[in-house]
Amino acid sequence: MVMGEGKSPGDRQLRKLGLEAGLSKGLIEESIAQTRLALGKWKSLATEYNISQATIDLIGKRLVSRE
Repeated sequence: MVMGEGKSPGDRQLRKLGLEAGLSKGLIEESIAQTRLALGKWKSLATEYNISQATIDLIGKRLVSRE
């Protein structure tokens, strides 16, 4: 559980957690942006590392549903 949000904490909860942990707003925003960028590369990286298509599709659907 992150800041009262169970399965899917959003940006608001992550920002609040970061502030309570003493991180700067800039670092929090940069971390969220870097994470989004990395997740956006999921399909290409998974293909490059020979992840099965079924797994690529399953995780891809989960990532899309969280946007």
